[in-house]
Amino acid sequence: MSVLCFVVVFSCLVAVFWSFLGKTERYASGKAYQTYAINNARQVIMALKLYAADNDGLYPDTNLSQVSDSNTVFDELIQEGIVTGERLFGSPRSIYQPDEDLGTPLTAGRDQVHWAFVMGRGDDSEGDSALVFENPIAVSGVGEPTWGPPGTEDRGRSWSGPRIVIGTNDGAVQTYPLDPEAKRLNRRNFTTPYGLASTDLFSTINEETGEREELSWVGGR
Repeated sequence: MSVLCFVVVFSCLVAVFWSFLGKTERYASGKAYQTYAINNARQVIMALKLYAADNDGLYPDTNLSQVSDSNTVFDELIQEGIVTGERLFGSPRSIYQPDEDLGTPLTAGRDQVHWAFVMGRGDDSEGDSALVFENPIAVSGVGEPTWGPPGTEDRGRSWSGPRIVIGTNDGAVQTYPLDPEAKRLNRRNFTTPYGLASTDLFSTINEETGEREELSWVGGR
């Protein structure tokens, strides 16, 4: 092999190596950001549980006359002294990042809260139903929401996969896969801490009628 051929082959191998290394680093950093987001969701749920412990097992929305976004709900956690820093209401690579000024309510600013909140729940509600999840495309709704494609700056963007972080009322938090076309949860392909999911995370059984009802939720702004 001539020196020129050796140099060409070596250069190609180096280029392939650095390309592979770059993809590996991006994957690793993406997983790290995702883990950070999961930890934030866990902290939000823990704060909600602490609030419920002092309020007859109910979450903040029950004591509010009007709730149009999750900012309003999470402001109650700050006012009660349960949350002493706003960073948990954000997420890496999200357009929603709190200003970390406890003197200013979350409702006073824009793009402050990354997490949506399921309404009408309590500490004793179904453990495997959603409680906190990443902002969907809509600001509010009933039943399972819709998210957008990964890697965008738009509201409701998902992680690569695509996947969405959802925390349930039992305190468990994990990522769930989305249907690539419908941008809704792909329930045929995810598991919960209880095994294969057979029910909708965004519905619950009505104790009086025994029928399944869809849950209402509000997103962050």
